[in-house]
Amino acid sequence: METLDKHFRSLTREVFARYGFAYGELIARWPEIVGEALAPFCEPQRIRWPRGAGAVEQKSGGMLLITAAPGRALELQYEVPRIIERVNRFYGYGAITSVKINQGSISPR
Repeated sequence: METLDKHFRSLTREVFARYGFAYGELIARWPEIVGEALAPFCEPQRIRWPRGAGAVEQKSGGMLLITAAPGRALELQYEVPRIIERVNRFYGYGAITSVKINQGSISPR
């Protein structure tokens, strides 16, 4: 019996790339990437890549846009260096160089 996870990447790669995510796994594995302490009050929205950044899997210098729960943006701002380091570790190279935080409602986990 095959699992859906096997086909998930191939089915969603183009859609996620169009909306700023080289890998849909960033969204799916957000709690693992940023940690259980930060994940409940923030979520990634998209990555803005600089012009001419190259192929989807090789892009670098991106800006990660994150939505923070109301009242948590300042707290999250202090964690930006750690978020950049963890996201880049997840990708395996320096994909993200900056983070922009917007306050808003986030989906419950």
